Amino acid sequence: MNKLIKLSIISSILTICAFASTTVSVGYREKGIDFGKVSDSKGAIVAAANTNWKSFSFGAAAENHIDMSSAQFSQATLSAGYKFFSTLADVNVGVNYVMKNHPGKYDLNSHSRPFVSVGKGPALVTARYDAESRLTNIEAEFASKHALSKNVSLKTAIFVGYTDANDALPKTRKEIKYTNAYYGGSIDASWKMFSVGMIALQDGNLNKHILGWRTSTSWSF
Repeated sequence: MNKLIKLSIISSILTICAFASTTVSVGYREKGIDFGKVSDSKGAIVAAANTNWKSFSFGAAAENHIDMSSAQFSQATLSAGYKFFSTLADVNVGVNYVMKNHPGKYDLNSHSRPFVSVGKGPALVTARYDAESRLTNIEAEFASKHALSKNVSLKTAIFVGYTDANDALPKTRKEIKYTNAYYGGSIDASWKMFSVGMIALQDGNLNKHILGWRTSTSWSF
């Protein structure tokens, strides 16, 4: 009976994979940004895979700092979501689960972050909640992609958000400034399966500009 159950599960997974759309990417990012704040200032190599099947989406990403001081990943993220399609706006409901190997002094090893996104076309509004840190975030983004030639495209985005900290952990006064609003933009140029881009962020203190760059290569099948 157990063998039949296992075979049934494997068969279901293979069936989903056969009809699913999957993208695998490997790249580098200069800064890690969470909820409008730089959460990791060390450069990192990022490997990710995302699969879409009907209204379901699944993803996994792993990061390791560029110095390779540890064989373990510095951070891993699992995600799952379900999208409700509508003529007015699509609604995507899901959760991100973040695992950190070396969290800060007042941080935790893992974070559950449920989210709800509402949008249509280039406009998207996302509300997120970090259950462990008790952070509530809302962010609006307007992104557009322009085809410059057959293999070259340019993607631009602007965003604005606000994070409210109702945190039971003993955060410092500087970290509590995480509650402030933030805004920024990004631009990414793509050629075939390669891309390179930059993000600009006005952080939560509203008095400091941050720039970071990123590059990646991806395969879709």
